[in-house]
Amino acid sequence: MMKRKRGIAPLAAALGVLLLVSLLAPVTAFAGQLDVTQPASLTIRIVHEGTGIGGARFEIYQIADLTSAGDFAVQSAYSGYAAQLSLDDPANWDGAALALRGYLERDGVQPTASGVTGDDGKLAFRQLSAGLYLVVGHPVSKDDGYTYTPMTCLIRLPNTVDGSDWVSDVEITNKYTREETPGDGETVERKALKAWKDGDREQRPTSVTVQLLCGSKVYDTQTLNEANNWRYTWEGLDAAEEWLIVEQTVPEGYTVSTSREGATFLLTNTYGEKTPGTTPTPGGKLPQTGQLWWPVPVLLCGGLVFLLIGILRRKTDPEGHA
Repeated sequence: MMKRKRGIAPLAAALGVLLLVSLLAPVTAFAGQLDVTQPASLTIRIVHEGTGIGGARFEIYQIADLTSAGDFAVQSAYSGYAAQLSLDDPANWDGAALALRGYLERDGVQPTASGVTGDDGKLAFRQLSAGLYLVVGHPVSKDDGYTYTPMTCLIRLPNTVDGSDWVSDVEITNKYTREETPGDGETVERKALKAWKDGDREQRPTSVTVQLLCGSKVYDTQTLNEANNWRYTWEGLDAAEEWLIVEQTVPEGYTVSTSREGATFLLTNTYGEKTPGTTPTPGGKLPQTGQLWWPVPVLLCGGLVFLLIGILRRKTDPEGHA
């Protein structure tokens, strides 16, 4: 008993020092170092029930550069658009992507690269710089009598998968809609619906102007307001064409997000997230996936407790006796 008790104070002090020293080094989680100097690649895969969808045309636009500090720096060609979009949170990227696509096509902005999927349904873009990319796909009609329309999305390169190390060679499986291929002369309708997220702000605009795009050309312009319940429907549109709806000019102090459900495009204006004209950093600061900081206070407290025990034991019994 005497020998076991004699070792408590040194052991407690040693454990305390060990825990405190461990705080001097980062607590590694699951991601490796982010290296933005290495070229990246993006492989787009579109498959239906195990069969690749060939002949689908895709374009990619590098919206922002990725810095070594983990920030996005919007490229000058896109700064005006980015100021009007909700890009600070990846959860908003789907809505921002569709809105951004409409503006880029309307204004004739050239993509960073483009290509067509092979018979395996894959398309690879190589030697890309680290950054944030907009992926735009176009409808393709197949022999099964259906037309496949890829979804527009934003992707970060390099990226992580389930918290793993940073991956420079990224592969994504593109989502799509599948509809029967329209026959000659068949028509469709498109609906614009405006929604507001501003707490019923008194200074809300009394109207907004929306544009219907046929491909990259403005086909028609309409005004939405309370009189038409902030909505409009276009009928008799050529079903073989691609139709998009954009807000012509985003109101000052608001951002816009666009979602689509069937023939309806929902354009949502949110107040106060960003001021148009600024140069925001979409995606903001990347998560510090290389480190976990929650253990720090736990280890710190534990280390201090062990040190205190060691000090008190030595003061009450400097000879190490019970």
